[in-house]
Amino acid sequence: MNRTRLCLLSWVALLLLLAASCKVKVDPPYTAVSEADLLRMPSFQATVHRIENGNIAGGGNLVDGNWFAAYFTTADGKRMTIGGPNASTNMSAFVRSLRKGQTCALPDAFITFQKSRAGKN
Repeated sequence: MNRTRLCLLSWVALLLLLAASCKVKVDPPYTAVSEADLLRMPSFQATVHRIENGNIAGGGNLVDGNWFAAYFTTADGKRMTIGGPNASTNMSAFVRSLRKGQTCALPDAFITFQKSRAGKN
């Protein structure tokens, strides 16, 4: 094999290696679910993927943005989020009570949380 051919094959191999290692997996977006819609859903299992704090003091991007959002993956692989800037006080408190990696039955866990806080607002 001559030197030019070896060099060309080396470049092709390097490009293939780079192409294989640079593939980016794009996750599907999260579906925002309102409190009213959540309460109408049948019970399902969901695992907390992450909790987001909208307040800049807590690492978010809004000054005085006292909101929290929880991002879930459901047992069937769907992605959803609850909470956020327009969430009720109860929803925000519920989201703050969750932990990353926690699995819960929704909306049951939220309903139970609401009942435990009845009269505390």
